[in-house]
Amino acid sequence: MKTLQNHTLIYDKDCPMCTLYSGAFIKCGMLENDGRENFSEMSAKNELIIDYERAKNEIALINQNSGEVRYGLDRLLVIIGNSFPSLEKIGRLKPLYWFFKKCYSFISYNRKVIVPSSELMSEKSCVPSFNLKYRLLYIFFALSFSTIVFKSFFLKISPLDLNFQIVGYGIALFLVGQIICQLFILKNNFLNHFGNVMTVFLAVSLLLLPFLFLNSNRDISLLYFLFLNVIMVFEIHRRYCLSQNKLFKMKKLILLTSFTLLFLSCQKSEKTAAETSDHHQKTSEIKNDMAVLMDEMMDKMHAPKSTGNNDADFSKMMIEHHIGAVKMSELLLNKEKDSELNAFAQKVIAAQNKEIELMKKFQNKTELSPDRAQFQTALNQSMGAMMNKEIKVYEDIDRNFAAQMNPHHQSAVDMAKVYSKYGQEKELLQLSEDIVREQSLEITQLQNWLAKK
Repeated sequence: MKTLQNHTLIYDKDCPMCTLYSGAFIKCGMLENDGRENFSEMSAKNELIIDYERAKNEIALINQNSGEVRYGLDRLLVIIGNSFPSLEKIGRLKPLYWFFKKCYSFISYNRKVIVPSSELMSEKSCVPSFNLKYRLLYIFFALSFSTIVFKSFFLKISPLDLNFQIVGYGIALFLVGQIICQLFILKNNFLNHFGNVMTVFLAVSLLLLPFLFLNSNRDISLLYFLFLNVIMVFEIHRRYCLSQNKLFKMKKLILLTSFTLLFLSCQKSEKTAAETSDHHQKTSEIKNDMAVLMDEMMDKMHAPKSTGNNDADFSKMMIEHHIGAVKMSELLLNKEKDSELNAFAQKVIAAQNKEIELMKKFQNKTELSPDRAQFQTALNQSMGAMMNKEIKVYEDIDRNFAAQMNPHHQSAVDMAKVYSKYGQEKELLQLSEDIVREQSLEITQLQNWLAKK
């Protein structure tokens, strides 16, 4: 590298980005070892040469021989062009020069909300002027990008997951409350702090990106999301303290965050316990073998990890769903008293065993479906009939079978309708149509049978 002699780069030591690239220039030999000077510790001689206010927005490069000062993109091109003249010529082409200058301004005017200084501000700190256009543009960019990533992540891990609802929405409310309080206090400094908040959301969305392309366990995704939310709370508060020119009060925030997480954990435990209790009251208040089979089926349906292939995921879940129906029907045949239900159970066993064999052909597909996230969300919603419908429990197995097979069939119909929208395999699409038609008729038959009892 060719060293640029007798030039001094006036950089912002409190800005990690400025420190990084100016240090890289020196390490690569593009600047002399003493070729940079911290803005807040600038010599009186250099302070008289530069435009002090402009240098806060556009980092200055001083030619110590001629006293000429270059700012912003120009000084970068001078440093790079000294070693790579062709690159400087390319960079000075009008369209490229205009684009790079806008990019430089976008970063420079927002650099203190992208990476705030770790030290408290003073009169000599290199703080760029507030530029409304670039601040609003930055907020729009960060908000748009993070919204897309968060939405995709939520769809992937399913917003129907109870743990996600409690932890995710709980911390979201805490964050919103924290941000609103801080913005209300700051008032005139509103857009500066909002820019800081958007940077935190942008950083978290970047950390979530890998999970959009990995078939990770949903519980691991939830824990990772919880961890990132805790980091967000701390980082937003740290940036708030810096915007107020105050020291970051770690102890108070630790106590506040710990209390909040403890509260959310208690709520999670109570609601999870309530859901479990409610579900078991609905299906096994009077403990019976039919309810046990329903519980086993639900566990097996949720056990396999998503493959990302809609055909395979539908087949795996519907196979377990069908196995549950066959076992319930076999149990009824061993203890039944009603001839109509006897014929119904035999029909279920014959039809669903045949359908199980058909679906086995597609359960090992691996190619990723482009709409897999939407499919998984819709598929989870389709099982609501079994999870959320209140099922009356009877003392005799006949009525228990009819009462529980009703929502069981309804969930199969709903799952089949979802697959009809997102599936690809012709045989499975035809099967879905058959399930919707046949099991809808069987639901009516079961309802009529119960009405007579």
